[in-house]
Amino acid sequence: MDKNMKFEDEVKKLIQKHKMVNMANSKNSVENRLGFSQATFKDYENSKFKRAFLNPYRHHFNEIGGEATFTLTNVVPMTTTLHQLWSSRDDFMVVTAEKCDKMYVVTGVVPGNTGIENGRVTVPSHVWSAYCCVDVRGNPTLSGATIKENKDYDITKDKAERVEIIELERKLKELFKVSDAITIFPGTCSIAGPSRP
Repeated sequence: MDKNMKFEDEVKKLIQKHKMVNMANSKNSVENRLGFSQATFKDYENSKFKRAFLNPYRHHFNEIGGEATFTLTNVVPMTTTLHQLWSSRDDFMVVTAEKCDKMYVVTGVVPGNTGIENGRVTVPSHVWSAYCCVDVRGNPTLSGATIKENKDYDITKDKAERVEIIELERKLKELFKVSDAITIFPGTCSIAGPSRP
C-alpha cells in the first residue's frame, strides 16, 4: 500500500468532516467501508493499468494543495505507456505555469466501456487536459490542450501532443456524442492558441 495515499472520508462522513485518513495506518475495515463509494487498493491489485493522477502533486506549489491530490478519487487507470507520455505532459505544464501570472487547468476523462480486472473501476477511453494562462488584467496569454486515447503507445515515437482548446472541445463533443457545444473555458481562452516549448 502506498503510504502517501489517503482515503477521502468526507465521501460518506465515516471519520471526521474534511479530514483525510492515511491509508497505510488505517485498518482494513475503513477501506472496506469506503469501498462501496470509491476505489480502493484492492481494485488495482494485479491490474495491468497504472494508477495515474488527474491532478498531480507537482502541479501544486504548496504542501496543502499537493497533499490533497493523494486520494484514489484523483486516480484513473492508464496504460503504462500512456502514463509515461502523460507524465511528460505534466512536466510541460509545470514549465508553462512559470510563464503565467495565473493558470487555470481543467482535466478529465471520457468513460470507457471496460473496467479493470475486478470490474469496479471503469477504464477511461481517453484522458484530456486543458489550460489557460491569463495576465494580471485577466486577458488570455497562453492556452492549450492534450487528449490521448488510453491505449499502448511506442514511447520512442509517440508524444502527448498539444492542440488548441477548440480542437479538444470538438473532439470531446464527438466522443461524448452530444449535440450541444462543449466549452471548457468561457470567453476568449479557446482562441489564445497553444503555447509551444
